[in-house]
Amino acid sequence: MSRAIRFWRLSFRWVGLAALAALGCGGGQTRGHPFERAWDDETGCDLGAFVAGWRMPSAAEFPALAVGAIEGRALVGGALGSRPWRVLYPVEGQPILAGRVAVVLGADALLGVDATSGERLWTLPALGRLRGASDDGRTTLVSIERLSGRSTQVLAISRNGTVVRQIVEDAPIGAPVILDEFAFLPVAGRAVIVFDLVAGAEAARVIARVPLTRAFLAGDELYVGDEEVIRFDPSVVAARSGGGTRIRLPERSLPARPRWMTAPDGDDLPRAQLLAMPVKGRVDGLAYVAGPFVVGLDVHDARTLWVHRTERELLAGRAALGGFVVCERGGAVAQLDSRGFVSARWSLGAEVDRCDVSASVISPALGHPVEPLWKQLATALAEPVPAFIDVQLLLVDDLARLESTESTRALEGVATSLPAVGELPEAVRARAVLARHAKERLATLSRTPDGSPQGVDSASFGFR
Repeated sequence: MSRAIRFWRLSFRWVGLAALAALGCGGGQTRGHPFERAWDDETGCDLGAFVAGWRMPSAAEFPALAVGAIEGRALVGGALGSRPWRVLYPVEGQPILAGRVAVVLGADALLGVDATSGERLWTLPALGRLRGASDDGRTTLVSIERLSGRSTQVLAISRNGTVVRQIVEDAPIGAPVILDEFAFLPVAGRAVIVFDLVAGAEAARVIARVPLTRAFLAGDELYVGDEEVIRFDPSVVAARSGGGTRIRLPERSLPARPRWMTAPDGDDLPRAQLLAMPVKGRVDGLAYVAGPFVVGLDVHDARTLWVHRTERELLAGRAALGGFVVCERGGAVAQLDSRGFVSARWSLGAEVDRCDVSASVISPALGHPVEPLWKQLATALAEPVPAFIDVQLLLVDDLARLESTESTRALEGVATSLPAVGELPEAVRARAVLARHAKERLATLSRTPDGSPQGVDSASFGFR
């Protein structure tokens, strides 16, 4: 350990002791095992001391990135504005972007690749499946569910491939975060262990009344949680009693019951997901992704604000400051601003089975006329998507809810839509389902005295 790191550690521990005194807490408790379950910081003194003596480092800057897997054959990737790269490798499962590093399992090994250039950084023996990965610019932290499914291996790996810390725990450890030589490890969905990678011991523990299955970064902020997330700030000590800076997405009944996640998790691709960007304890942007549809939702009541339809099915997406970035099965990647306009496009140069994407900030698209929502919905409903007809039925409901002459005419267009020449039987059946549902929604519309259509009760749209 360098002299500078030793001094920093000494300074941190001195500040921590001072904070303990200020809080009126006793001395730290000794744990014989890094994750000693018998230890219980009932008063939150250890966590309070850690928060008081630790400063969140500034977020590392990196370009918009995408990485994709051609199952069993290769890993492809690239940054916005650069040519895609390809690394031949027997990929198995989901690749994960951790900062500038792409991590993937395959051939009984874990591979780390520079996501901007495609340069191989390291290869290490490993078995299982990826739960999550994080990188702080110097060290990559990876959580791997072992083949038995009953234990987890956590590896902290330096840029030259040296394993600086290895932890094996008989419990699931979710998506982790590494910051300043500290690992934030969600253990068994019940706590987030703040683990000192240099000292090899637990420094603090976050306990809450909600599940804690993942940790993730949003700009210069750290969050922990699951469906509900808690910001890691001075108020996190109160999370054990129901306090803390909490964020929960507005509820709406959506097809496939999507979850809020930062990246696809596990071997099975999610059929749908929610993308959300927390900023200073509130939601800055929210979108529902399913099939070829990205549906922008209001952060307060989850009503539909805009709809974007892609050429192919979407495999992954992430929220960023100012918008979203999504990846299609065909390898196309797009950045959408907060209004749903495409502000940038690039390609992985190949058809992919899995992908992951990331971006720090998304600039607004310029020069786009703002189309009314009824027209966006009509475009999304123009061609049926049999595998995601339930999403299009939701969009029919949105169209019926708009209460305008234009939206009613668009709904009538869906209700009277005829199959195209040569359309596949599955598409013909899906078109008939859409037409029938549109007719049912038209039947529920009554007329006001001035002749304008009156909308449908919002309860029918699944709002709670």
